[in-house]
Amino acid sequence: NLERPEVNEHSKHDLEFCGNYSSIQNTIYSAGRSLILEFHSEYRQGRLGNYTGFKGQFHFLDRRNYISTGSLVEGT
Repeated sequence: NLERPEVNEHSKHDLEFCGNYSSIQNTIYSAGRSLILEFHSEYRQGRLGNYTGFKGQFHFLDRRNYISTGSLVEGT
């Protein structure tokens, strides 16, 4: 719903990952309505201005598979 965005360019980020693929978590989940991933790359000498290094996949999981029948315990 673009009339009521969950996040925008002024929203604070929750996490920041730096490093190569082997040094960060390989699977990232969102329990909320949105998940935003922003990627930045540095120029590499000899690559003719080609910023490379990102590869990813995304999947939408059926939320009905994750419904809890439990009750919230006050104070937890």
